[in-house]
Amino acid sequence: MKKRKHTTPAPAARPGASRSVRTAAPPATAGPRLIEPAPGRGGRLSAVWIVVTVASLCLGGVYLIRSAGHFDARVYHPYRSVEELAILQPKAVADELHTVGRRLYHTLCVQCHQPRGQGNPATFTPPLAGSEWVLAPDPGRLIRILYKGLYGPITVNGQSYGQAAMFAVGDQLPGNDDAKAKQIAGVLTYIRSAWGNQAAPVSVDQVNAAHAQFKDRTTPWTEAELQAIPETDPE
Repeated sequence: MKKRKHTTPAPAARPGASRSVRTAAPPATAGPRLIEPAPGRGGRLSAVWIVVTVASLCLGGVYLIRSAGHFDARVYHPYRSVEELAILQPKAVADELHTVGRRLYHTLCVQCHQPRGQGNPATFTPPLAGSEWVLAPDPGRLIRILYKGLYGPITVNGQSYGQAAMFAVGDQLPGNDDAKAKQIAGVLTYIRSAWGNQAAPVSVDQVNAAHAQFKDRTTPWTEAELQAIPETDPE
């Protein structure tokens, strides 16, 4: 007869005691965990910023395109428009002389002959606008006056300007003889086409040819002396 094996029963669990549960460990991850943003205001704000940025870039591009070549009077003073600057850009020899002459006139001549070439009777300064001296086909007399000056009364447009006096501009100009001739040709070209004047430009060759005839003169001209020199028609 077999003996029955005696076993001790496991103690019963006490009331209120928690039973230990073994759980599997979470799997290891290869990197930081990404946290998905919860839907809400953040997504809407990002979209708004994108729209604002794109709109700003578009508006900036339109502004730059429209402002290309913008004229700033503070930079280009005393010129008043892009068109005025374009007109003054040299396009030929006569245009280059005109530009040189305009600059010289507003540096040396404007104080006496005035911005519009109207002259000043109070100082016996004759006008240049509409003057028969300025509009003469042969600019030889003007060339002589600019190089050596003028002294004494002179009649312009039927009006006498007593005791007129003009200093020798040619002696005040910088540079060598060629540079001075170019500046003389320039200022004469300018005054012969400004303020409604319509006369042919003056070339550097004309200036040199006239100057060669009196380069050794040391005194200013008088009206009588200038009138005694015959004019020649350049045509």
